[in-house]
Amino acid sequence: MRIAITNCRSMKMDYECIAEEMYSKSYVFRAQKDFFHLAYDEYYILSSYYGVIPHDKILKPYKSLHLPKISRVKLEGDWTVEQLNMWINSTVGFIEHLLRDARIDAIDFYITNPYWNLIKKNFKNNPRVRQITQQRNNPVGFRKYNEAVDMFKNGSDLEECITHVSTLDKGTPELEKWFFHPNEDKFFGKCHHLAKEYDWADEGALHRVSLGKNPHHKGWVIDESLLGKLYQTDSGQWRVKK
Repeated sequence: MRIAITNCRSMKMDYECIAEEMYSKSYVFRAQKDFFHLAYDEYYILSSYYGVIPHDKILKPYKSLHLPKISRVKLEGDWTVEQLNMWINSTVGFIEHLLRDARIDAIDFYITNPYWNLIKKNFKNNPRVRQITQQRNNPVGFRKYNEAVDMFKNGSDLEECITHVSTLDKGTPELEKWFFHPNEDKFFGKCHHLAKEYDWADEGALHRVSLGKNPHHKGWVIDESLLGKLYQTDSGQWRVKK
């Protein structure tokens, strides 16, 4: 049995739902979960708020709790030392509980360094535990996990897929730019920042607009001349007049 563990995401749904739906505003997470469902026997989510949780655990909306930055002399951020130790002990304890199950052959952590650095000393020498390197560029990560799904369906084994998703690609760095909307203030920044400011927007779809692959997403455009051509249907969907 193989287990995957990924970390939670800052953008979340604003209603009660299962964990994998709660974090599905992240387009990279959506691609990851499709891969996990296909290639692993089970997967969990490592939350800065809840610790390790099953992907189908029902969650209520909550405010993100950012992991602390640890320096040599002090703990930086909103966490106390007691809170941090409690989170680490809970997380480590859950993983050790999984490892006591002889049926589990491997646990692969698809988590970023801020999460891994807090627990790696407990597992770095365990042959059944490893961290899978994460892409630094979200569009690259999205593409690679989607490609891994196709690879696995076409006969590639898990190790080949892992090599594919963890081989770092620089990709095209996203530049800050102006976004325009008929009903909202214009916005200067990156897609990630816009999606955090307006949580009803999808970061992946905004990135396609940013690259010129889609003309708009829910009314957001980068070509200001399109503002006069945008309209909403009776159902609230945005369209561009031809």
